[in-house]
Formats: sequence, structure tokens, C-alpha cells
Amino acid sequence: MKYIDDLDIIAGEPNFTIVLPVDCSADCSFCSWRTSNQDKQTFNNRAFIDGLILALENLPKRCTQITISGGEPSVYSELSTVMATIAYHKRKNIKKVVFTTNGQNILKLANEKWFTDVVDYVNISRHDSNQEDNDRIMGIKTITWGGIKKASKRLGNAGIPTNINCVLSDSITTKYSDIFINDFVRLARKNFINSITFRRDYDDGFGVHPLEGYMGTSTNIGECPVCRKSRYIVNGMEVIFTTSEFEPTDVLGEQVYEFILQPNGKLTTNWEGTDEVVMGKIDSIRDIAIVQRPEKTKSLSSILPEYERGCNVGRFSCG
Repeated sequence: MKYIDDLDIIAGEPNFTIVLPVDCSADCSFCSWRTSNQDKQTFNNRAFIDGLILALENLPKRCTQITISGGEPSVYSELSTVMATIAYHKRKNIKKVVFTTNGQNILKLANEKWFTDVVDYVNISRHDSNQEDNDRIMGIKTITWGGIKKASKRLGNAGIPTNINCVLSDSITTKYSDIFINDFVRLARKNFINSITFRRDYDDGFGVHPLEGYMGTSTNIGECPVCRKSRYIVNGMEVIFTTSEFEPTDVLGEQVYEFILQPNGKLTTNWEGTDEVVMGKIDSIRDIAIVQRPEKTKSLSSILPEYERGCNVGRFSCG
């Protein structure tokens, strides 16, 4: 075990992702959760909640954004406890809480004050504008556009924007065209969605996706060795296109881009869960002990402009 005294955080405000200890109700063929958790560990709610409290007590103050993920977070039995725990710490230094869901229980959650008082932004996963195709891709009967409209209106009344997250993968569809993007935008606008984020599948690399050719002129929000993110306005709607590395540490080595609370309650700096952060009372990022230290890599902080180091466009922090 070694203390890292030279950690270099690229993101000015690194994201903290909470992966809830719950299975996913969907069965998307491209999903990293589906493939990496085939032999799932035994979920322990007590260990997870204890880990969450410890992480929130000890994370650097520069971690100001939380992303809640899973599994499917909306079906987690202890979700209200998670929200209450975050609510306490949100009064300290957390600026933004993002909730990513397949929409299964979002109508119910949109009526819960313990939910709307904590969450600042909701991402609903939807990978095709057509209902039947979306059900096929996700392997379940998904929330309809009508359901999305009701949820978005309720969330909007609470001051919470709703974004559609759409993964672009040739393994699920190849019908990328102006019709695909225009239908998606039309239905999203009609159903009170604030924006759409299209994400290139992790296996498809960093190149330009065919769909980008139908979006018009973009504004480059930021680009670094981990992520590329562009903003478009399509028929009056904000559309974000993003592509990123699945495992930032494969590129960045010891440089920390985000923290992940694993379903077993352990805090890590990578998605594989191998770089565990041993938590104690800490005052700064330099006091974190990491069990397995990766090979040292050249610092990128002096290379990237400040706005890119703090762009906060990591794996789940877009939105």
C-alpha cells in the first residue's frame, strides 16, 4: 500500500459515480454492466451504504458532481437512503447530482420529494425513437414516449431538466440517417425533453460517426485523451455527441479522472475496480492511499487548457 503524493487530476472537478448494488431490469446487448457483471458479486446493502458514507466524508472537495448509476438505480430498494445520505453532503460541496435510468420507475420517483429535492438532472436511456425497436434493443417493454412526457413535465415542474441518452452502436442498429436524427429530435421536443446525448459505443473508437454528418455545424465543447464532446442545435434542440474511453485509466495511468463507488462499497479510480482507494479522514487529494499503483505516466495538466481539464465530460458526467 502506498500513498500517492503526486496524483494529477485532469478534471478540475472530477466526477464521483455511484454504482448502486442492484441488477438491471433491461438487457441491452452492448451494455458494459451486462458483460462485466455476469458473475455478479453478492450485493450487500449495509457494506454499500457504509462505503457511500465514508466516500462522501473523504472525497476531495474538488469532487462536486455525483452521477447515480447501476444496474437500474430506480429499482434499488435503498434508493431513498442513498438520496438522504447525498442530501446531507450536498449542503457541503456537491453542486450537481445526475440520475441515469432506463425510465422504469421515473414516473413514480418524479412525485417523490426525497428524490426531486436531491437530483438536479435526469438522463433517460433510449436507443431508438421507434418504440418497438427501442424495446428490442433494451430487451424489455420500455417506458413509452407518453410516459416520458409525463415524467419530464413532473421533473420540469421541480426544476429538473431531462436528457435522453442514446448509445450509437452498429450492433443494435444501422439506420443512421437524417430521418433517424430528425425523428428523435421531433419526438423529444414533443415530449418535453430538454436535450439528447448521442454516445458512440466504446468499441467503435474515436472517429467521426456517420450520424454526425446529418447534424449540421457543431461547437467543440472539449477534447482530451479520454473524451471528445460536441454540441449541435438540431431543429431547435440541443444535441450533444460524445465519444469516450471505457476505461480512462488505460490512457491516463495514475492520473485521476473520476472516482467510482463500486456495488461492494469500495471506492476505486477505475471501472474494473482494481485501483481501490483506502479511505480515511483526508484534507486533500494528495492524502489518498491507493492499493495498486499503476505505472507512472507523463502529466497532461500542463498540456491541456484549463477549460478542458475542468470540462467534466467523463464517462457518466455528460449532461
